[in-house]
Amino acid sequence: MIAILRWMAGATLALALVVFSVYNRQSVSVTFHPLYDPIDLPLYALVLSLAAAAFLTGAALIWSSDLANQIIIRRLNKRIEILEKDLESLKNQPIMTPKKAIPFLQMLGYKGHHER
Repeated sequence: MIAILRWMAGATLALALVVFSVYNRQSVSVTFHPLYDPIDLPLYALVLSLAAAAFLTGAALIWSSDLANQIIIRRLNKRIEILEKDLESLKNQPIMTPKKAIPFLQMLGYKGHHER
């Protein structure tokens, strides 16, 4: 469904560009004074080339920000893999018995129910 809507939007935009080009064929003079002599261009060529330049600039900005996000995602995925491997290795270790756990808990400052 979304693909059909994209094709319809693309076809509508293409039709609008063709109609714009047909009705705006008059020449305009573009000057970059004092660097260059005036250039005569059809109005549609000037407008469409500026629109294409704006589109490409926006696409480059979006791509560069997405590139930063992709780098972050790649780093986080590597970290997830490492943590999953650590978790698997911990799953294979035996559970600490209570006799071994008491000195560990005392080292952490835990006082049992009988020591109040």
